[in-house]
Amino acid sequence: MVYPTSIELRHQLKACVDPLAWPQVTLIFMVILATVVVSEWISARLRHAPI
Repeated sequence: MVYPTSIELRHQLKACVDPLAWPQVTLIFMVILATVVVSEWISARLRHAPI
């Protein structure tokens, strides 16, 4: 069995990553992060709210 060299692997990885639309990837990541932060903040507020 022939294994690819590290240079070949780098080229394959670059070919897979290059077509990604990085502005959209960044926006999706930021929206997910903001959603998690807001949900954690709401959860923390509800834990300390008087019933």
